[in-house]
Amino acid sequence: NEHLGYVLTCPSNLGTGMRAGVHVKLPLLSVHPRFDEILANLRLQKRGTGGVDTASTDGTFDISNLDRLGTSEVQQMQLVIDGIALLVEMEQGLEQGKDIDSLIPQPIIHEFLLKGDEHADSGDHLLYQKKVAYYL
Repeated sequence: NEHLGYVLTCPSNLGTGMRAGVHVKLPLLSVHPRFDEILANLRLQKRGTGGVDTASTDGTFDISNLDRLGTSEVQQMQLVIDGIALLVEMEQGLEQGKDIDSLIPQPIIHEFLLKGDEHADSGDHLLYQKKVAYYL
């Protein structure tokens, strides 16, 4: 652009460009052998509180939405809210010496529905399995 020059963005910010992050202390859950799988299943990502490419030093992480493309800002924010609530519940369970295997979520499935699909506007919402209307 002659006026703006080159406008660049990181490919991870395509779509909504929204990154909703929460600092949360998860010292027990973060050492659980399935911690990375749990985050992936919730479509969340972790980083240290110092930003990109930093590690946690005390079990405190910046947890944020993994996806920026294919869902709305509201849907992305709700995934973060629901995911953080589950992570805190799991951490509290571990603090009490409980087994958390039954709380480990299945992967979130984004089902893209085509325009005219009879279920596209059904309003069905499940915590870990969402239907996302994608109109062409």
